[in-house]
Amino acid sequence: MIENERMQEIIKSFFESHDHGRETMEKATVTENICFIDYLEHNCIPKAKELDNEKDLQYFTEYDIHFRMQTLEKIMKLERFWVVISSATNHFYSMNKYAIVLVDYSEADYLLESLKKQNFDIEIREISNKEFVAMVEDMPRTGFKGVQFTDGRLTPLTIPRDTILKADKIKTTTNPDLYIESLVFLQEAHRFGKDNKGVVIQKDSPITKAIHNAKYLVPAIVQNKNENQMQIKYPFLNTNVEGQQVLPVTTDHKEYDFFVNSPVMKGYNELPSDKKVCIELPFVELYRIFDTDNLFAIAVNPLGYNLVLNENIMNIMTEDITLTNNPDISVAKNGKEVIFPEAVTPKKKYSDEETSDLRRKVLEHFIETQQGIIDKNTGIFTEEAQQKVKKAKIKLAEFKKQLEELCD
Repeated sequence: MIENERMQEIIKSFFESHDHGRETMEKATVTENICFIDYLEHNCIPKAKELDNEKDLQYFTEYDIHFRMQTLEKIMKLERFWVVISSATNHFYSMNKYAIVLVDYSEADYLLESLKKQNFDIEIREISNKEFVAMVEDMPRTGFKGVQFTDGRLTPLTIPRDTILKADKIKTTTNPDLYIESLVFLQEAHRFGKDNKGVVIQKDSPITKAIHNAKYLVPAIVQNKNENQMQIKYPFLNTNVEGQQVLPVTTDHKEYDFFVNSPVMKGYNELPSDKKVCIELPFVELYRIFDTDNLFAIAVNPLGYNLVLNENIMNIMTEDITLTNNPDISVAKNGKEVIFPEAVTPKKKYSDEETSDLRRKVLEHFIETQQGIIDKNTGIFTEEAQQKVKKAKIKLAEFKKQLEELCD
């Protein structure tokens, strides 16, 4: 924890001379830097805006940017860090999709107690500089936006992942939205589950949308292969209850490789290489398999955070989905092909240009109609006529504004 006298000393040196202040900040610790940046952002900059002092605002903003980069350079030289881990997922705890990393362990207990009071089950794990870099490099895959640096008590210094490291774009299939939304959902489910309140997946929630939009990597066994067609079956997992089968799926190639090379998939690994294949499927095809084979659940990243989509969740997820034949995929049950209804041909979708043209014509018609009401009732001095003119003028102005915005 930073002593108040030390903080006052840093603030005084900055205001006595900005050059002296820069020198002081260069010699300061990482936590002192973070504390002073917080002072700039929550005291100096707001006060300059309040007083409309452009010169001070420019000074403070420039120094804020400078000290942020200076502090990040210091952080990247640290030999060790302490990262907050969620017991619900055994993954980095997500605070608004940012990982929390301590640069100093001195106030770790304060952070632990603070989060436990909110019913979060967490632990703090020490990592090396190399492990920290790997964590940030992996964030495009896991969906984390960046890192919040603190000592456990300080207002965190929030740095986006791409500012910390310019990580290369991952070329393999990734589902960062599904990954991070799963972590957030499981954190909350675990948090409220401790009080037996329960958390369920809602129909239009972020996790639902992420599940719908994701592309899943699924291990499969090749039965027959003929030119461009391939007949496959899936190696289901069994639960502790007889007859309950689970389809394992993964979000990306890192999770896929970890899963298929695990002891759980020993039988699959022993197959010849030409009998093993990784299939990429959208959610609707997972639903097709789930429905056809009467599965107990679908497990997303079963050896990772293990998001289990059971029958109750699948009913919510598929409420608005009607399975139809997919010409690229045939599904068999007990050796017989399963036939779904033919897909209904969708209505014509207009292009953006066609939509704009239709919208323009409609607005022109509305404008003409309102102008007609005004012309018809102008000069008539009854209260009813005047009210019609008043309302028509308001609508006319709105339609004209919309037309102008459309034409811009």
